[in-house]
This record gives sequence, structure tokens and C-alpha cells, in this order.
Amino acid sequence: MKYYLDTEFDGPGGPLISIALVREDGRSTYMILMEDAKDPWVQENVIPILWDYPSSTPCIRTRNEENAKKHLEDYFKGDAFPHIIADWPTDFTYFTLLLLHEPALMINLGGITMSVVRTDAYPTDLPGAVQHNAAWDALALKHLLEAPQTPATEPVWNDLAD
Repeated sequence: MKYYLDTEFDGPGGPLISIALVREDGRSTYMILMEDAKDPWVQENVIPILWDYPSSTPCIRTRNEENAKKHLEDYFKGDAFPHIIADWPTDFTYFTLLLLHEPALMINLGGITMSVVRTDAYPTDLPGAVQHNAAWDALALKHLLEAPQTPATEPVWNDLAD
């Protein structure tokens, strides 16, 4: 099963604020781990829209990373080998940290694959989408990557005189 991932964090290298996953069948999850930020850009662009997520997406609020890890384990239950897709490598940095229990145990997954598709999901025609909200951004990424592809047109050939 494919899952689309997005995260929001408190500036470069800062702590995780929120994380969202949307499965290809539409089942999604959104977790908020903190509601404040030190980075001015994040304070202005992420925190005010933190709670503006799609009504079809369940939201979990927890400050406890172990609870977040347990929630991910439950979310992936029944999918032995999920494939995670994100549009930026840093999303995987935060995601993979939530897959690990200390000192060296992984949440209960049979395996996992990940891929980065470097694209920009905005602007989008997804109704209600709010950029810089992890839940909307993951949904916008899914919307973009699963949209029917327009067939390629015939190439136009121009004869160049020698």
C-alpha cells in the first residue's frame, strides 16, 4: 500500500510539530506533537493553521513520542510492507525517528520502503487545501501523484534547413 507523508517542524533541525500520512485508499492520520514554535517563519506560517486540517482526517494530539509511535504502529497494522512517498527528504528524517523505540527496536513492521518524488503539490485544485499544514500537504501530494495523467501529445517536428 502507498502512503503519502508530510511533516512540519520548528525550523531546520528543530523538533517535530506535526506529521500526516494518507494511504492510497484515502485512510489518513494526522498527529500534532507540539503547538508552539521558536522559528519566526514557523510561528507565522505553520502554527496558525495547525488545527485547520481536513474534516475526514482523524487528528491525534500528543506530546508523548511513545504514544505517537504506538499510533503509527496501529495505523500500519495489516500492511506488512508499506511504501511511503514524500516530496522532501527531511520528512523521512522525522518519520523514521518515530519508527524507532530505544535503544534499537523498531515498531512492529515487516518492512518498509520509501521514495522521494521531488515535486510541488501547490498550487492545487484540491478544495480547501491549506499549504504548510501537514495533513493538507500529504493529501495534496496524493492528489497530485494519483491524478490521471494527461496523454503525451505527438511531438512537433521542425525541419531545419542545412
